[in-house]
Amino acid sequence: MPPEILEITKKFMRNPATILVKNEELTLDGIKQFYIPIDKEEWKFPTLVELYKNLEIQQCIIFCNQKTTVDELTEKFRLENFVVSFMVNKLMLSTGGWTRTKGSSS
Repeated sequence: MPPEILEITKKFMRNPATILVKNEELTLDGIKQFYIPIDKEEWKFPTLVELYKNLEIQQCIIFCNQKTTVDELTEKFRLENFVVSFMVNKLMLSTGGWTRTKGSSS
């Protein structure tokens, strides 16, 4: 397991149970992945809402390239009465090299 993930569990969970599984034993049964190319930025959120309306989705992870996109999506989903949590992990270039900063909210 990546050290970054282990650090997150220490920060946000009390006494987390750790279950380590070998990569070759991992399975994606029951997990559906979608990639939908969207021509215009303003069509993205309505497309996500349409997916939620037409599919039975219990949980979802949406990856974004920018924190501003995460903030905008979070606000829009909350205005539509969706329960939303988000996590961001930014890498910033400093004069001494890369610096990792983390943030999260629910």
